[in-house]
Amino acid sequence: MIHRIEIRAQSTFTDPHAIGVQHQIAELGIQPPPRVRSARLFFLLGELSAEQARQVAQRLLTDPVIEQYIMGDSSVGEGASVIEVHRKAGVMDPVAASAEQAIADMGFAIEAVRTARRYELLGPLSSEQTESIARRLLANPVIEDIHFGPYTP
Repeated sequence: MIHRIEIRAQSTFTDPHAIGVQHQIAELGIQPPPRVRSARLFFLLGELSAEQARQVAQRLLTDPVIEQYIMGDSSVGEGASVIEVHRKAGVMDPVAASAEQAIADMGFAIEAVRTARRYELLGPLSSEQTESIARRLLANPVIEDIHFGPYTP
């Protein structure tokens, strides 16, 4: 089974990564959307129950002071663009390797962990602008795949 976990800043805190992306969009010459949100994604592959995956999210992956987690994928409203950037199969992922070891240390059976990044561009953008942002700014096509919506490997 694969458990998808999204980690994002709590609504009372700013998201510095998203703010940086918003500024970089403007540097591309594209009118940035009024709001950008980002999330770190973790995919847990193994014989974990939903409760065990929740414990991993709470105790290992999330800083409860400034972050929140969502099991599964979050939804965005109309007029929003979603871009997910995932590492290609076989590309080193040290964060995933560390998470695998920590989950095993928690006593849970884990086969693999994969990580990704999710960007939500909340505002009017054409599909051409969204694709340009993804390809020129958010992903390295040599080592990463781009998905324009929720994707579970």
